[in-house]
Amino acid sequence: MSMHTLTEAQWRDVLAEPGLITDKMAEIFAIIHARPDYRETAGKIARAMGYDHKKPDVTTNGIVGKFGKKLRAKYRIKPRFYYDNGKPEHWDIVFDGWKENGVFFWAMRPELIKAYEDSDIQSFPNHGNKKFRKKDRKFFEGKRYDVKLTKYERNPAARKKCIDHYGMSCVVCGLYFAQTYGEIGANFIHVHHLNPVAQKKSAYEVDPVKDLRPVCPNCHAMLHSPSRNEPPLTIEELKGIVVQQLKGASGD
Repeated sequence: MSMHTLTEAQWRDVLAEPGLITDKMAEIFAIIHARPDYRETAGKIARAMGYDHKKPDVTTNGIVGKFGKKLRAKYRIKPRFYYDNGKPEHWDIVFDGWKENGVFFWAMRPELIKAYEDSDIQSFPNHGNKKFRKKDRKFFEGKRYDVKLTKYERNPAARKKCIDHYGMSCVVCGLYFAQTYGEIGANFIHVHHLNPVAQKKSAYEVDPVKDLRPVCPNCHAMLHSPSRNEPPLTIEELKGIVVQQLKGASGD
């Protein structure tokens, strides 16, 4: 583990320590975790939190930077990046980050994702007051739903037409949820955009057959792997990786 990040065990300790994580920082975690690929821009996070001033990303940068500074002092770790004035970019301790098509993204690292999903912080048991916790649970359930139904990524009509054409099996690994999980897996599949929505500056028309493909959640996550500082893998590239791994496992 590099010295600029926390281990999974350290993240578990951080998430369980009362008072270390503010309600606003917990809210930022919840927003990014609700994204299918665990990444989002500072500006969109700020707007989801209700900040609508001219530069909302400044607010979230401040919250994350202050939290990263706490972690730096607690674990004696250093960020990889520094501003032109020599000051450290403390967000790097908290999240992975990269610029894509002129837009900067934050992403949860795998160690944080695992610790977060096993923690109680999603219901804020040790952070903030009871009134805030109750409101926050309702708010974030709603925000997660809205993200999946936007015109950009989860248009239900486009999704249906894509599935009607390609079927319910993952086009990468072939997983068919109903066959594997029975009734509870019926009608379950993700839909992947071949042209990343993040590259679009505004709403655009989607061709369900040309632009979308059904994929399982695992393959969807790998197509958008946050460890890549590049565009998503193509369906063909990920298929090739899967085939090679299967060959290696079988000893061929």
